[in-house]
Amino acid sequence: MNSHTTRARSSTNIRPSGRPAVRRENTLELTKTRPCGTELPRYHVFSQVDSYYNSARGRLYPRYSEESWNLDTEVATANATQERVEAENTRIQAWKTIQDAEKQTREQQKLTTDRLRNRIRDIEYWRNELLTEVRLAEQETDRCREKLRILGLTRQHLNKPLQLAQECLQTREGRCGIDEVKDSVERALNKEIQVIKECMNQVEQHSEKGEIQLKLSQAAQKELQKDVANKNHAYRIDNRIYGLSNSSDGIKLHEGIELVDDTNSIPGSWVEFSKGNLQRSQKQRVASEQLRDAIDRLMRNVNSTIYSQFTTVNNALQTRIAETVAARDQLRSALKKVMQELYDTEQLEQFLRGSMEDKLKPLKIAETRLAERTRRQNVELCYDDPMKSLQEEIMQIRQAIRQMKDKLDQTQVSLSRLRRNKVSLEQSIAVKENSLQIDQRCLNMRKTFPISDKRGTLFSIPVGY
Repeated sequence: MNSHTTRARSSTNIRPSGRPAVRRENTLELTKTRPCGTELPRYHVFSQVDSYYNSARGRLYPRYSEESWNLDTEVATANATQERVEAENTRIQAWKTIQDAEKQTREQQKLTTDRLRNRIRDIEYWRNELLTEVRLAEQETDRCREKLRILGLTRQHLNKPLQLAQECLQTREGRCGIDEVKDSVERALNKEIQVIKECMNQVEQHSEKGEIQLKLSQAAQKELQKDVANKNHAYRIDNRIYGLSNSSDGIKLHEGIELVDDTNSIPGSWVEFSKGNLQRSQKQRVASEQLRDAIDRLMRNVNSTIYSQFTTVNNALQTRIAETVAARDQLRSALKKVMQELYDTEQLEQFLRGSMEDKLKPLKIAETRLAERTRRQNVELCYDDPMKSLQEEIMQIRQAIRQMKDKLDQTQVSLSRLRRNKVSLEQSIAVKENSLQIDQRCLNMRKTFPISDKRGTLFSIPVGY
């Protein structure tokens, strides 16, 4: 005989007192039947259902017993009570769940809002730090760029003293004769050219360092600006969502958004990133300040060195001019004495010639007398005192003429030497005059320091004499 089921609570053990125990199937294996055409959601399985003969139909039909009927009522009542209790418990738990969820959601939303506020403060703090550093970096970059501009002007200004020194050397090539000497002026000019070229090399090296430092500073500044832009973007986002509420417009569900993790940093690395940008910029800013200080020291050193050598050359020129003037005056004095001696010697020559001419007449008289006395005859041709006197007179006059002739020859040699010496002195004086003109021209070119900075920041020291 087929078994029949009646509705009963499968998850409870409710059983009326004095009633036999009934078998309950597993809730996962319940078999639904429809006794008397009624569909029940839960079924209580009875152990046995009797069959009775229906005389009206002429066949056997299953029929429940009265006990089963009573049991079914009790079970249904118990089930209803249990369902009501469970429903009430479920309703209570549901309200508690709703309240807990509301409280938890509200607390979590408040916590998230507070964290957003703290995050906004952190972003604002680091953004302000970055903006401050950006401002300082920009100011330092501008100062460095201005210093490099002045350094570039310095490099151009150095061409003036270099050209002046080279021009002075070229001008002094116009010296001639013995004055073509490697004197202190030429050594000082060569040293000045060497000093200026060394200064130009140092300026060029610092200029290259400045360009490199400027690029490094700009790169660090660019990273700062990029970080500031990112923080501004994050600040706008967080500030906007910080003001959102449950009644705000534009809020909607984003399915699975909580599972998306495309982050690139954590709070620690986020702070370290900004710190790294700040430290890198500060390092470049310090390096830029040190470079500017080095450039200032270089410019002062260049100014002092070039001006010192410029003054040394001028002093050497003045000393050389004084020496040349002294040498010229000495030569002029010697020439004056030579000219006086030449005049005296020429007068002596004329006097000697006159004296020799004057001795010819006494010689002629003496020789005429002696010649006439040789015409005496016989014993009258006596070697007497007059003859002796005439002979002595003639010899004396001839000896005097010979002596004057020798003196005249010596005088003529002296005159020739004096004239040559006069020409030599005049040439030497002309050489000294030429050298004086050249050195004076160089000194006139160097009356003022060739580098004039009208802004008063560089090379503003005048040269005075």
